[in-house]
Parts: sequence; structure tokens; C-alpha cells
Amino acid sequence: PVIYGFAGIWQLVMIFIPKTESMPLIAEKIVLVSHISIALIAYCILIIATLYAFQVAYINLKLKNKNSTLDLTVRWPGYDFDFRVIAFWYKKKKRIGYLVTNLPRETVPASDVVELYRLRWQIELLFKELKSYCNLKKFSTENKHIVTTLIYASFITVLLKRLMAYSTESLKSCWISTQKTARTAPHWLSLMMSKISEGAAIKEVLSECIDMIAKLCQRAHPKRDLKDGLYQFGVISLVDI
Repeated sequence: PVIYGFAGIWQLVMIFIPKTESMPLIAEKIVLVSHISIALIAYCILIIATLYAFQVAYINLKLKNKNSTLDLTVRWPGYDFDFRVIAFWYKKKKRIGYLVTNLPRETVPASDVVELYRLRWQIELLFKELKSYCNLKKFSTENKHIVTTLIYASFITVLLKRLMAYSTESLKSCWISTQKTARTAPHWLSLMMSKISEGAAIKEVLSECIDMIAKLCQRAHPKRDLKDGLYQFGVISLVDI
């Protein structure tokens, strides 16, 4: 490619130089000119690809080693406005991740955007809890008022379970899993309803339910969660370890 590249450049120069006996034109040989031109284009593409590979490798190394972020302003074809793109090292998948956001740089730095993005998993867990443990899957009615009521009922159920989980965590000084609390709800809710139907005092009923939740729903690895779980992002627990 190097030889063809210089030959192509020389050929382009020769086109604009008059014919002489000591400097004959090769331009008359169309096939040769075509081969040289294609080789020159391929050589340029190779250079661009090599530079791009070095750039990607440099960004990978910089983000991986320093665990930093790159805050970029990007404009894609077809749009008449800029996008804020944040590049960061995705440890779990061992590659660069990209986030597009309209949050202003002045108030929300790139590092905060990355942490907020990692917290998105809590939204997925909430949807899973609603669908798996609160019957928010499908409705056998087309009446919008009934559908709205069922949706509200599902969210009220979630709030009740979360309230019981956090109350247990506070009163029993142990780390409680909201997912386990939702999964075991048939047990402690059945206990609650049976005790209430028997006329037991509300305080006694809640105390028994909290004891059951404390026994069945503790987090398996609370110290690990401080490093890798939800609490690494500054979420405050009700319990100290």
C-alpha cells in the first residue's frame, strides 16, 4: 500500500505536468491508474481504522485504570441539537458503557449520572415485585375504573410490605430484604388476618408478624451489599453493622 500510495500521488502530480521525453505519463494506462487509486483509497482507510483503534484502546485504558468518566457533547446526523453523552467503564461486562442524558452539567456531574444509572435496577426490582407478588400482570376486564382500582391496590400492597420490612429492620436491628418480605407475605399476612379475625389486639398481631419477618427475611450478605449492592450509592440503612 505504501508503494502504491506514493505511486498514486506521483501519478496525480504527473497528470498536470506536460509530456516530455524524460517524464512520460502513465495516465494513458487506465487499468494501472485504477489499481493505484483503489490501493490509495484502501491505504487511507487502513490509516483511519488504525487511528480509530488506537483511540478506542486509549479510552478503554483511561476509563478502566482510573475508573473515571468522559463527559462528551455529541451531535448525530439528522438532529439540530447536541446530546450529552457520558462514557464510563462497565465493570460487570468489562467494556465501555455510554449514557445519553439531558441533565445539565452545572448541577449533575458525570459521576452522579453513572451512579443514578446503576440505581435503575431498583426500578426493575419494583416492577418484578408488582408482577410476581402483587398480581399486576393482566386484567380480565376492560373497565378502566376497575383497572385503575386494581393498579392502586397493587401499589398499596407494595407499600404495606415495604412498611413492614422497614419497620422490622428498625425494631429488630437486622437487615431485611424487601424481596424476601414480599415473597413470604402469604405467611405473615395470613397470620395477621387470622389473628385479627380472632379479635387479637393490633399491637400483638403486628409484633408476631414482625417476629416472623425478622426470622424469615433477613438479608443473606449485608456486608457485601455495602460494597456492591444498593447501599454503596449512599442509601442509608436503618441498621448499623
